[in-house]
Amino acid sequence: MTATGHALIGAAIASQVSNPIVGLPLALVSHFFADKVPHWDPMTDKNKSFRLTMIQTVLDVLLGYFLVGIMIVLFWSNSNPIYILLGSFFAQIPDWLEVPYSIFKVKWPFFYQNYLVQHWVHDVGFDSRLKAPWGIVSQLGVVIAIVLWAVTSKTI
Repeated sequence: MTATGHALIGAAIASQVSNPIVGLPLALVSHFFADKVPHWDPMTDKNKSFRLTMIQTVLDVLLGYFLVGIMIVLFWSNSNPIYILLGSFFAQIPDWLEVPYSIFKVKWPFFYQNYLVQHWVHDVGFDSRLKAPWGIVSQLGVVIAIVLWAVTSKTI
């Protein structure tokens, strides 16, 4: 899933679960469930240039935090914005931990193990990676549904 999708899901969870001891681990675990949604992300197409992949990735991360900021202002202004942003970050952590191997091919044990787990999640049962546009459409539907749930529900 895109960094934007993970960020919005993590923010939605943090906006609804007021206890960070529960909310942040839920945001982290949501990453793996979200990655089972058939999706496209900048790393899906291995045939494009490294430079284009990096540009798309940076824009994806920036878009995610920009949209979370808008959600904080419009819907979650009574929540702690730092906690909401932490929820976004926690939902992205597995992808951040994948960077040393995915980009630099460095096999540091913890980071490489995370990379292997990430790829196992994508492949278990079925390959959840799709090309655009269908991989964008499917994750957009899931992310919109989760965000709508978060803006229309009461915090627990």
